[in-house]
Amino acid sequence: MTTTRINASELAATVTKIQKINDRAAMKGLTGFVTVSFEKVIVPETIDGGFQVEKVYYDTTISGDAPSYNGWKFLARVDVLESGTIFLANAPGVDEVISTENIRPKYCTHCKTTRYRKASYVVRNEAGQMEVVGSTCIKDFLGWTGTFSFQTESDIKDDLEESFGGRSESVFSVDSILGLAWAATKTYGYVPKSVYDGRSTYDVVSTALWGAPKSRRETLEALAPLAEFASERAAETRAFILSDDFRGESNYVTSMKNLMNEDFITAKHLGFIVSAPAAWIRAQTTDAERAAKAAQREAEAANRPVSNFVGEVGDKVVLDFSIKAITYHPHDYGVSTLYIGADAEGNEIKWFASRSALGDDAGVTVHISCKIKKHEEYKGRPQTKVQRCALTVIQPPQEQAAS
Repeated sequence: MTTTRINASELAATVTKIQKINDRAAMKGLTGFVTVSFEKVIVPETIDGGFQVEKVYYDTTISGDAPSYNGWKFLARVDVLESGTIFLANAPGVDEVISTENIRPKYCTHCKTTRYRKASYVVRNEAGQMEVVGSTCIKDFLGWTGTFSFQTESDIKDDLEESFGGRSESVFSVDSILGLAWAATKTYGYVPKSVYDGRSTYDVVSTALWGAPKSRRETLEALAPLAEFASERAAETRAFILSDDFRGESNYVTSMKNLMNEDFITAKHLGFIVSAPAAWIRAQTTDAERAAKAAQREAEAANRPVSNFVGEVGDKVVLDFSIKAITYHPHDYGVSTLYIGADAEGNEIKWFASRSALGDDAGVTVHISCKIKKHEEYKGRPQTKVQRCALTVIQPPQEQAAS
């Protein structure tokens, strides 16, 4: 249920929009229904010259269940690169490799139409049936969520741009973005996009490319001393990504190789490219270091207590667990943060967060309320996957030791 205060014209547009959603749901046999209720509010305001006026608003509530087909999950977005290569950007938390063999990017398998599309989307139901659908049809599968209708200057500008042949997208050379990403990483360290304070590597590179004049100039001045170093390292990184040394079965590896084969990319793929320096740095770990870490993990695994599933799927629970590992997973929508930990009994807990909600330090104990999303096994160990987590307490390691 969502409530906000809107004016009369926005209320009329909202009611019309919700009615269209419900009509489409009835026509297509979707489950769910959305309702709109409102209450008139008189608000006194002072305008220029000190005049007192009264304005009429409506406290409007949208409630109900988003109409959709049951049991469908969003897997990936489908783009077509400049070279014609099909590019899959996995959704946050989706690690599986999705075949592009039978994907026709301009064709929607739901409405059976072929037309120009900036992107298509891969969805799959619980029975394993997969569809590649357009931006309108995907809402039939994931839910037509009712939203309020506002009309801002940017909305009008977007509508005008769309009516004259679509919005133009900024295009950048892969080498230039790699160079800026290396300069930013060397200057500030690699900071994942999940850090929401403007300091992420993505933010720095974005500002250098199309920020406001002053911030763009200041950013480029800060990165300029590393220009020569960044250019050399960018070429080395690109060669590494395209080599057999950069390997794996994940869509991230495939996507990075596809992008590095391009001369130019659009802004929507910036998140992948800026993560390349971090991937290169991780790959510099020597075989001996990897073997030592593997031996350490095996020893720790042998001494770990038995892990069991916590609660039942769908339960809302309160958990105390110690964070054992934090990993960052780049995707086209940014970077997801994966927290893995265990409670006092050794039961393993896992949460894919859209940002670093539990901090960036392993070893702390957190107290959270959450919902159990799934019971699954990883390398034979039961893990409880949670979602919709609300943090209550972070207890630093030194406080744990003191207690």
